[in-house]
Amino acid sequence: MESAGLMDGMEARLATDPDLARRYRTADEGYLAWREEIEGRSASGMPVR
Repeated sequence: MESAGLMDGMEARLATDPDLARRYRTADEGYLAWREEIEGRSASGMPVR
């Protein structure tokens, strides 16, 4: 995506579209919360012993 220049376009859209920026932030926060939730589990999703 970066080599195709898509990220530059997205950064420009995020800088000029407050609703998109809000939704992007919300998605990022949700992803980080999910990562914290699965921390300490194996790749199969089972708790690490």
